[in-house]
Amino acid sequence: MDKKIIAIPSALPGGLDAGMGMHFGHCEIYTIAEVEDGKVTTVRTLPPIPHQQGGCLAPVNYLAGEGVNVLLAGGINGENYLRDGMTLAALGLHGLTAGEINERLHNGFPGA
Repeated sequence: MDKKIIAIPSALPGGLDAGMGMHFGHCEIYTIAEVEDGKVTTVRTLPPIPHQQGGCLAPVNYLAGEGVNVLLAGGINGENYLRDGMTLAALGLHGLTAGEINERLHNGFPGA
């Protein structure tokens, strides 16, 4: 069983039909999608934390504490902020909704 917990920076109100936030650390809300064996099993939202000194590392640590192991992001300083076991997938995401990203996840999107 392959389980991914994916964080998607989103516009309010969050969820799979929300627009994607283009700056990881300044998004309005995070959509958290749990995917097991290629199927989305749970979708929830998490409020962001302040983007403080330390840049995107604070939200990365926050999301890791929530069990996230895949970050979808546009506007993060790449691999330098990832924790052990995390994957960053940021290819071709601009302008997509979280639902469209969900479709790509099911079709072999990188990192999922």
